[in-house]
Amino acid sequence: MGITYNPGSGLRNVSEIKINPSGTLRNVIEVWENVGGTLKQVWPDTAYDGSHFAGELRGGVITNVYSTPSSGSDGHDYVFMCDKVAVPGGGSGWYNTPTPITSGGLYRNVDNPRGTQYPENTFGQEFGFISAAKIDFTKYSKVRITGKVNYTFYAYAGQANTVYWYIYPTIEQVYRYSATEQLGRYVRRNSVKGDGFAYWFGVKINAGGVGYSGDLPFDVTFDISAWNTNTDQIAFFFEPNSDISVSGSFQREIMNFNISRIEFIK
Repeated sequence: MGITYNPGSGLRNVSEIKINPSGTLRNVIEVWENVGGTLKQVWPDTAYDGSHFAGELRGGVITNVYSTPSSGSDGHDYVFMCDKVAVPGGGSGWYNTPTPITSGGLYRNVDNPRGTQYPENTFGQEFGFISAAKIDFTKYSKVRITGKVNYTFYAYAGQANTVYWYIYPTIEQVYRYSATEQLGRYVRRNSVKGDGFAYWFGVKINAGGVGYSGDLPFDVTFDISAWNTNTDQIAFFFEPNSDISVSGSFQREIMNFNISRIEFIK
């Protein structure tokens, strides 16, 4: 379902609907229709369409925050989306500089020349974001994300390499640690790990050569039918993994990651 229009260049999704009650424009939040006596949501059918946040992601997302489980210390950092730099705080690897993203692309770019780099410019550094708004998970059974990734690898002139790269996605049910302190800290209630994607495996790059993966599309669906709260937020957590055949023998490594769609499915 959904509402589209044809501007002369193919069907496009409608990103906003407004009404004019008493001469004042107001945003329409949802559109429903009665199908055989059952109400079904017509619009928005996506929460993010590559540039516009709607539905459950109305208000956008937040990056540069972190979570820990209710017991234990396995911290997850949701950082660096849209290449926004995070400031460490509260402990090693923790971030407390919540940064909103309310429109435009949802991406992560890495361009790492040879040598030690800051975490935001390192391919293996985890990244992600959380919803700005709380979500009624009782309305949904699945979450789907789509997009694409591409990699570029420059081998050191003195050594050939074989590269092994991929990304693991996880979505998590989180809530604020405190309403009055540690703004960037959340508590993780549940996690659902998806299938790895954007595999670039066993590719040999000759000494001094360059390897380019081309666009590697991904389409991952998570089962959240067991989530039954309406006061939590959703977190998206991505773990890049890489290996090269000769340690430290690259001149430069590049990743461009883009999300094109996020859907909450009933």
